[in-house]
Amino acid sequence: NPPILVHNRTTDICCTQINRTAEARRIHTKRFSLLLNQIYPNTTGQSLIPNILKWINMINVGLLGCGNIGRIIAKGQDNFKITAVYDTAEAKVNAFGKEFGAVPYTDFSSFLKESCDVIVEAASAAAVKSHAKDVLKSGKDIIIMSVGALADEAFLEELLDTARENSCKIHIPSGAVLGLDNIKQATAFPRDRDRLRP
Repeated sequence: NPPILVHNRTTDICCTQINRTAEARRIHTKRFSLLLNQIYPNTTGQSLIPNILKWINMINVGLLGCGNIGRIIAKGQDNFKITAVYDTAEAKVNAFGKEFGAVPYTDFSSFLKESCDVIVEAASAAAVKSHAKDVLKSGKDIIIMSVGALADEAFLEELLDTARENSCKIHIPSGAVLGLDNIKQATAFPRDRDRLRP
């Protein structure tokens, strides 16, 4: 399988893709559910099963950056939980962590030690270049929102090599590339001229 996976939406891909992963995990836990039913056939044991399965199915997300995009992602939590958030602005990350129930970090090494299934970059191209390789080296998949960083071919090759070496995936929302979602929408309503605004 290729280390880079391209998706067709913008910020909501972070929510939908993680939720799909949670759904796949639920399918794989059906046998475990049957096993629990055999181990705990009584009423007390049965009441434990839904909570245990919910805990297993939940995807833990680490959020790199707590600006506008980070807030959109945090508000879309369903089958995933943002358990940790990193930003260099201490007051900002502390407030974000308090609002959404995530552990705030200003030290990136400590942030990576959190038990997260995937890291979502929602900061900047500079943040991608500074931290993406370390995320992959830690054995975690990454969703990159600031895809402009990948225009640097040398950096992209290094990132791909790191992903392969650590058996990790890099998820790319294509809607973050040159506003492709807006371009697609514009084709549905032909005009003589379309203007793209930054």
